[in-house]
Amino acid sequence: MKIEFKKFNDLSNKEIWEIFKNRSEVFVVEQEWLACDIDDKDLIATHVMMRNEQDDLIGYLRIFDIDDKTLTFGRVLTTKKFRS
Repeated sequence: MKIEFKKFNDLSNKEIWEIFKNRSEVFVVEQEWLACDIDDKDLIATHVMMRNEQDDLIGYLRIFDIDDKTLTFGRVLTTKKFRS
């Protein structure tokens, strides 16, 4: 498994699309969360992507530095294809 940590400006267009597509599928469609998933926090988050050897997205989350000693996590998901 490959784990990547990227700031928003370091994400490729394809990675941004893949993140937003999967977040929409999980949170908006599956969980029926009626809110805008894309927010200003995406611009300051560290985006973490877990991929397999075929470069499929397995999981995703975003991390925020609160201060020197505190992190918080959000938008944690496992893509549907890899849940079991």
